[in-house]
Amino acid sequence: MTKSLVVLAIIATTALAAPAYASVSNTFDAGAEGWTIADADGPATLPSVGAPGFNAAGYITTTDIASTVVFAAPGAYLGNKSTFYGGTISFDLSDSSNDGAAYPAVLLYGGGLVIGHDSPPPGTSFTHYSIGFTEAGWSHYVGGGFGGGSAITHSEFLSVIGGLTGFAIDADWRTGSDFTALDNVVFSGGDGQSLVPEPSSWALMLLGAGLAGAGLRRRARTVAA
Repeated sequence: MTKSLVVLAIIATTALAAPAYASVSNTFDAGAEGWTIADADGPATLPSVGAPGFNAAGYITTTDIASTVVFAAPGAYLGNKSTFYGGTISFDLSDSSNDGAAYPAVLLYGGGLVIGHDSPPPGTSFTHYSIGFTEAGWSHYVGGGFGGGSAITHSEFLSVIGGLTGFAIDADWRTGSDFTALDNVVFSGGDGQSLVPEPSSWALMLLGAGLAGAGLRRRARTVAA
């Protein structure tokens, strides 16, 4: 009986070792799905300056309708995303032309900071990007759509993702007019997800601790007898 209790306790607590990481995604099969067009150098909440175009093949588009044009993500990408730490931001992007320079492909706004991840420009056909959701490779955004800012610290990154007010993907890779398309955005959580257990996880932890304790108490009584 004691062995059964210990086995159950191990099963209950081990279930926490493989958490189901959170994920937010958009494939734009039926429309813009809440995404808008914004100016990267505007307010940190990225208010809309227009609606993206929609292609029936399942992607959204934009032209130069702002100073520094970006695709702005809907609310599901905002707020406290600390549990996504260690995950990835992936998407497919194309542009009719570019400056041949690395610009911030993704911009994050939060904690009074704006940070970007400098990346090579997309091609005229869809180019796949996968960007790590840790401080590695991220820098302070200098404005104007340009890269080259100073590297951010771990604490700065956590400050930003602890209260995201804006999440944007660059749509302005050329100094001059261009036409940009976005598809298959996936924001996946990583190891940080396990730092804050869900209520069900807490229940499993308590169950495991209780069963283990009961097994130890029973064993103690048996030995004493």
